[in-house]
Amino acid sequence: MVMSLAMVTRTLCTLTRCSRILQCVTCRWKGTAHVDSLFSTPSCRGFASTSSLTVLVRRFSLCFSHRSLNRSRFSVNKIALGGVKYSHMQSRSSSERGQGNHYQDDAHVQSSLQQFSVWLEHFDDLINSHSDRCLEEAEWQRFRAERLAEYPSRELSIDGIVMKKCLGAKRYRLGKSYIAYLKGRQQQANLAALVHYVALCGECYDLSSQEEIFSLFDELKSRYRVLDVMSCDLLIRGMSKTDRWKDCLWLMEMMKLSSEVTARAYGLVVAAAFRNNEIELGWKLMTETVESAMTPTAEVFMEWVRLCTEARLSGNGKSEAMMDRLLQFMRIHRLFIPVEAVQSIQEWFQSDLIHSWKGKFATVSKKYVYTEYSLAANEAG
Repeated sequence: MVMSLAMVTRTLCTLTRCSRILQCVTCRWKGTAHVDSLFSTPSCRGFASTSSLTVLVRRFSLCFSHRSLNRSRFSVNKIALGGVKYSHMQSRSSSERGQGNHYQDDAHVQSSLQQFSVWLEHFDDLINSHSDRCLEEAEWQRFRAERLAEYPSRELSIDGIVMKKCLGAKRYRLGKSYIAYLKGRQQQANLAALVHYVALCGECYDLSSQEEIFSLFDELKSRYRVLDVMSCDLLIRGMSKTDRWKDCLWLMEMMKLSSEVTARAYGLVVAAAFRNNEIELGWKLMTETVESAMTPTAEVFMEWVRLCTEARLSGNGKSEAMMDRLLQFMRIHRLFIPVEAVQSIQEWFQSDLIHSWKGKFATVSKKYVYTEYSLAANEAG
């Protein structure tokens, strides 16, 4: 894929309507090593996410609206993922760039996206065809060479894709063998590969070790001064399961520099706080979650119910007050919590042998709710 830096600059300048981006991107395109690592494609350095672009903008002390950032992200990603050769368009006159050419370009983009989807299926086949076992270096070398022969422009992103697939399937041994393969080649794994591997260690915590997670986290912390939102979120998935879970608070503050803390990150840290008896810190973060217009994850409620169960078994008389605190929080903030969380609350009440609580689920159709609402509105009128 061929695309000049000038083309990316013009795209950003047009969509953001800000002339200063021209000077910033041209003169300081590689302002920091971390900003360079945020770009998703090596051939044109397309921005991977809104948060990545925001980090770049903050680095250059520029201000853009959220809509402008989204427009820029969409445009550059469309060009980057499409694989369309735009360099030859620079020599065309404006009269030659008619409506038909736009349709032709869209067809090229669609075709390239389909080719990329087929290319990704090879990774799924690799993950699904092997149980969670370590692959030999020769096997990884052959797979990597075959994929890069099909898509040479993905040389910098292929490692992150492999680890992302391992994370999705929770193939810890497979992912660990790939990291070992990269180290054996004396090749430094990039940011995307390492943060996904840290998250994989957290998801498969019974197979990994705290020392492994700490080593990777400290390496990334020393290598990069600023991390993007997605990287922080993935690191929290690993660090929240360890004794150094409070380092997640530092990661959350970094997320706020360029965007917002994700609901998953909040949920993991709140659950870690409850698990480590930092009760008030957990509730403080719970409040931040709902104030950010997000619903706490099921893991948060289930962890609190577990604490309520432990309190009941210990006989300290605090279990009912603890459950009441949760129910009052849900009522005040009008939370519609996940089904798994509701089931854990139901089980807690039904396990009370003294009161013999009974609970069951009910389904309310949308049509019924709408009819009742309309009737009430008509009667009020």
